[in-house]
Amino acid sequence: MNLNEREQKRANSPVSAMIGVNKPEKAEKEKKQKKGEKEGLIQRGYYLTPGVAAQVKINAAMTGRRDYQVVQEALELYFKNNPTK
Repeated sequence: MNLNEREQKRANSPVSAMIGVNKPEKAEKEKKQKKGEKEGLIQRGYYLTPGVAAQVKINAAMTGRRDYQVVQEALELYFKNNPTK
């Protein structure tokens, strides 16, 4: 059995079908969809106290939003009420 035959056999195996080895287009499409969800946003990391982090989580769960959406809204309200001088 030569290399091409082995690769063909591996590509057609049931295990390859289950784990999606032959579907690179799907992985690329999923990456594009995830990137598109947050289009126009910049990822940053900030430190929060445990109490504030808990409040963000609770608010997000109660309103059906994601954590970053709660933080975004809070920061927008803060800067609207306290403009940078």
